[in-house]
Amino acid sequence: MRKIFRELVTVEEAIDIFLKHYDPRPQRIEHIDLFNALGRVLAEPITANIDVPPFDRSSVDGYAVVAEDTYRASETSPVRLEIIGRIRTGHISSIKITKGLATEVDTGAVIPIGANAVVPVEYTEEKEGYVLIYKRVAPGDNIQYAGSDIIKGETLLRTGYQLTPRDIGVLAALGYREVPVYGKPKVAIFSIGDELVSPGDKISPGKIYDVNSYTLYSSVKEIGGEPVYLGIAKDNPKDIENKIREGLKIADIVISSGSSSVGYSDMVYKIVNKLGEPGVLVHGIKSKPGKPVLISVINNKPYFGLPGFPTSALTAFMVFVAPIIMEMAGLNPREKVSKLQIILKERIRGEKGRRLFKTVSLKRKDSTIIGVPLPVLSGAITTLAYAEAFFEVHEKIEFIPKGEKVSGTLCEQKLKTPDLVVAAPPSVILDKKLNELASARRNFRIKYLKMNPISAVEKLIKREVDLAGINIIDENTGIYNKHIYDKYSNIVKVWAFERDIVIVVREGNPHQIKSIEDAINKKLVIANREKGGNERAYFNHITKRIAERKGMSLTELAKHIPGYYTEYRTISAAILAVIYGKADYCIAPVDIARNYSVNWISLGREIYDIVALKEEIPNINF
Repeated sequence: MRKIFRELVTVEEAIDIFLKHYDPRPQRIEHIDLFNALGRVLAEPITANIDVPPFDRSSVDGYAVVAEDTYRASETSPVRLEIIGRIRTGHISSIKITKGLATEVDTGAVIPIGANAVVPVEYTEEKEGYVLIYKRVAPGDNIQYAGSDIIKGETLLRTGYQLTPRDIGVLAALGYREVPVYGKPKVAIFSIGDELVSPGDKISPGKIYDVNSYTLYSSVKEIGGEPVYLGIAKDNPKDIENKIREGLKIADIVISSGSSSVGYSDMVYKIVNKLGEPGVLVHGIKSKPGKPVLISVINNKPYFGLPGFPTSALTAFMVFVAPIIMEMAGLNPREKVSKLQIILKERIRGEKGRRLFKTVSLKRKDSTIIGVPLPVLSGAITTLAYAEAFFEVHEKIEFIPKGEKVSGTLCEQKLKTPDLVVAAPPSVILDKKLNELASARRNFRIKYLKMNPISAVEKLIKREVDLAGINIIDENTGIYNKHIYDKYSNIVKVWAFERDIVIVVREGNPHQIKSIEDAINKKLVIANREKGGNERAYFNHITKRIAERKGMSLTELAKHIPGYYTEYRTISAAILAVIYGKADYCIAPVDIARNYSVNWISLGREIYDIVALKEEIPNINF
């Protein structure tokens, strides 16, 4: 006697029922070699434990000089400097550059103490121990400062990222040999049917080759799972039960195809119910193809019984199983395939009361994609071979007219572009917040561009980024960020935090610096920051008040502050200049200073706002 399907449920109901009984999440974390990390999903954020580059280095072959020595240089009247040596890439030198001196440097070589620019070799001529310089350079020219690429302590890659070759290059640059990733969910696969024969074996009348094991195996592998092939089960209860038991023992998920429809051989649901709780959850879905899908959980492991016809099996897999595997692999199931707009070549009739998954063959016409519907033959191999995409026709829709545009789903994974682009000054606090945002969503990729707040807000206004960080004090009023809001009326604050700003000194504070005024009075050298950054603005705000007390202007006082006009373009470069003795102190946010072996003196609190365009606020929850 034939058994009828249990109560049919809608596609959404089937998914909801399953998720009430099973929480798809990564099952384990493993550490793997970088050579095997491509496509894997990060299980922990990756933080830089070094600066890249780790020292100030030359970006050209040329001569390291004091930039001021070259200001009179021209094609007709070169400047003549004494050469005191050469620094090769990969070597450390004790050479110190002062006015009138130069040293030859290779591309990538360490910049010697005292030098603040490099003259490219093509603008020089060497004669009898001297170099003739035919073009002037400014401080910082042709120097790649420490931390200009990667800042020690910053987060480079975040939890949930699916690693690309570029990401792996970043990991290698940071010195990582292994990386923590989510373990791939193991998926046991087998087919059911007396008629099935493995490809390569001799086929006889009444037999067909097993297609589903191979399409499902490849599909599992493509979306981040680790497929395990169990072979073919005969259409008898004992053989099927043994295969399911084997799968449950070695894998996280079990999938079979065949023997799920109504008929004399349909005994799978009976077997499932005796293997463990809660057993069969769904047996029969209001969809075409895919009506005979069986969904179950056996002792906290999912088991899916899919239809036997290849197109039906693959469609059901993509709709019901693939999202679960991706969740368990740490991926975002909503991004498992590409979405695109398809213009229908012909009228499509719906299936009243059933969700229709319609396969289409795609054709490009100029800038549009034309979809040619394929015949509703779930067992046809040509349907499986020719279908580049499918789209859904809701059970309440009677027909879709010819020429209508529908949203199609490709069976290929898309290139992942950033979901959120942030331009902002370096901040460990902001990094942690972005980590939280990334962890809350699967493979939510964030690009964090480090730059000064003026450049960041300009990029936001140009719509080159989604969010900008501003943390700049008004040198005249001492109020944070108000002058930025006054200038740009179309930006709005979406999040904010505060952090300490400090004077950074070498360990032990050898000069016993107590304040900025104390450092100025002692004629100590500052590693000053570039214009447009808060460290520079904050220093100017303080020194203006000091200048007023001394009865002079900031410009006049600046002439008496060693290092004032030397701009360090990254916070790391300024801090390292202090550590290496190039300067005596610098201004930095404390969350960056903590990454180094330094001491600091607190100056005050810095207000750091995250802003967006009023009309384009990203849909994220800070």
